Amino acid sequence: MNQEVHLSDRSTLRERARQGLENGAVTPGYAADRDEVVRLLNEALATELLCTLRYRSHYFLAQGTLAEAVKQEFLAHAQEELAHADRIAQRIVQLGGHPDFDPAGITERSHAEFGSGTSLEELVREDLIAERVAIQSYAEMVAFLGGRDSTTRRMLEEVLAAEEEHAEELASLLQDLQGQTTSMGAATTQARPAAEASQQIKGEGDYAASRRYRHRVERFVKTQDVDAAARDAAPSSAEDAAALQAAEQAGKARARQRPGATE
Repeated sequence: MNQEVHLSDRSTLRERARQGLENGAVTPGYAADRDEVVRLLNEALATELLCTLRYRSHYFLAQGTLAEAVKQEFLAHAQEELAHADRIAQRIVQLGGHPDFDPAGITERSHAEFGSGTSLEELVREDLIAERVAIQSYAEMVAFLGGRDSTTRRMLEEVLAAEEEHAEELASLLQDLQGQTTSMGAATTQARPAAEASQQIKGEGDYAASRRYRHRVERFVKTQDVDAAARDAAPSSAEDAAALQAAEQAGKARARQRPGATE
């Protein structure tokens, strides 16, 4: 049975909006326990910060003939995790809380661990485990919030979707690395050049790597500010604008010269 929702009239809405102005975006209709939501978000913030540090650490630790493509994946993930941390911190502020960036407590508040791997395969496995921890954690937060804080829930759902993509990419990388290790171990009998293995891990002719690259491009485009993109596309100087206008006029002139063209 659907619960009936009562819609407030304009006068009631206006009166409520005037109450508690110091609370900013948190209106009297906010149904969640704000302190509890802030606590959960600070745990998510710590998780994202720790993951950022771990990915950057792994970027510099990664070594070997197969490391270059994996290093770039680590770096891209680090940048995305930091962007997640920024979004979470901003939401904490909107809720009237204080984002906790104290480095002394990040490890204790984070749901994921930092790790201590050294080999390329160990580094990828640690990151995959951390992503799976974050996925479970954020899924539980989304369920906990339900309809009581739809803004925070939607934000966490978007972060969760990105973490799921990270996990898929890392799982594919781990499979690639395990396969390459087997192939390189048999190189003495099969005479397979290491360069060939390196090219395959970089994604040439490899569907999984190609899919990871496509996902990376799609996420990059989605996270860009539309206005900033428009500004970048605009002429940067009067000379550029004149050149664009001249090119446009030249194109129109060529079009008029074509057989059957009309003014």
